[in-house]
Amino acid sequence: MDQHPKSAQTFRRGRAIAFLDKLMVNRATLQRQLNQPELESIKQVVSGELKATEAIIEEFKQIFQIHEIAPEDTTSNVKKEESKEKDENN
Repeated sequence: MDQHPKSAQTFRRGRAIAFLDKLMVNRATLQRQLNQPELESIKQVVSGELKATEAIIEEFKQIFQIHEIAPEDTTSNVKKEESKEKDENN
């Protein structure tokens, strides 16, 4: 009986980490957009979204006590998202 709650907790933690990873991908995308000359006209908006996303990430990490997300996981997911965006645009 002790096994069941532990697996549910692990499942919830896994979902929290997956959501944090998605936030990190969004953050990386916004950072990349800040450096794109064609988005210069909305740079303030992108910058504001980036700051808000970073605040959400920090709050989420504190609330769920998540500190071990690996940067390489985020990097690979950013590449997957970029590839997906390119496919959708073509």
